[in-house]
Amino acid sequence: MKKLILLFVFSASIVFAQDKTALPFAELLKIIPSDINGFSVSGKPDGMNMTMAGMSYSMATKEFTKGEQTLTITVNDFIGYLSMYEASFGMADGFSYEDADAKTYSETVNGVKSVVSIDKAENSSTIISGYKDRYLIIIEMYGTSNEDDVKAIFKKINLDDLP
Repeated sequence: MKKLILLFVFSASIVFAQDKTALPFAELLKIIPSDINGFSVSGKPDGMNMTMAGMSYSMATKEFTKGEQTLTITVNDFIGYLSMYEASFGMADGFSYEDADAKTYSETVNGVKSVVSIDKAENSSTIISGYKDRYLIIIEMYGTSNEDDVKAIFKKINLDDLP
């Protein structure tokens, strides 16, 4: 049964695949600033490109530090793999969850559909934003559970440079 489900998921991915090529990860890295709100890049920026059966996907990541705080910014391009984008972000509208330690909700941030999450127990905040039905931008901050901090970082990403 498990193999049948995996085969169905893979087949559905091929059906929804678009015949377009994702941006090279080196291009995605360019939209992530090197110095942002007092954070400095730590380590080497990373990324990858993948092409398979007419599908295309790319991802770029930069990690930052500021004192005890860490920040990771990841930009994904799902242009050639629409079902992957939809699975990651397609059901975010009107989402809301809260308990004693965490809160997650959907919101438009800087004109972009997003999901914001804070975790008081881990002292972290995350924003996941879907842009142009193609890009998924993920910003994770550790050392703060203030959702305004992660939103401010997102607003510094130059989305206008993405086709």
